[in-house]
Amino acid sequence: MNTKRINMFFLYGFTLGLGLAIIFIPISTTIHEGNGVSATTYKEPMEYIVLVLRIAFITGFSAVLGSFYNNPK
Repeated sequence: MNTKRINMFFLYGFTLGLGLAIIFIPISTTIHEGNGVSATTYKEPMEYIVLVLRIAFITGFSAVLGSFYNNPK
């Protein structure tokens, strides 16, 4: 398997993981304390970026491993 194909699968997986992580990982958490009172806490920007990039890299490596499994030869 050539490196061009590995890079292509990694970038596809990374892009897919990045998009899904941005959509599904919440940046804020709202806690309802009762009597109509709620408190909202936000993640630190660097904590959120690291979490999103971690999901994107895991998805990218999973796509590369999937490309090894689905090798059309």
